[in-house]
Amino acid sequence: MTTANENSQLFPPAEEFRQERFNIKAWVEENRSSILRELRKHGRAVVNSPHDDEKERGEITRFFESLGYKVNPGRDYRNETDGSLIITP
Repeated sequence: MTTANENSQLFPPAEEFRQERFNIKAWVEENRSSILRELRKHGRAVVNSPHDDEKERGEITRFFESLGYKVNPGRDYRNETDGSLIITP
């Protein structure tokens, strides 16, 4: 099982999020191999939307679903969605 902290190397630093609008498509393309490696190694990958934006989560979801992966919303300790996405084969 993998946590978001273990996958943190897959994601850009927080200060990058604060700059101009983040290009989610470019980010997904740049990190695709790292994310797919996490999927092979751990059986899942946790992805956080850079701006906690529903549109960005939708783009990430569509991209990985087009590759045949299942994408589900992450949940916090209260079982409420936490803005992350869990990608599984």
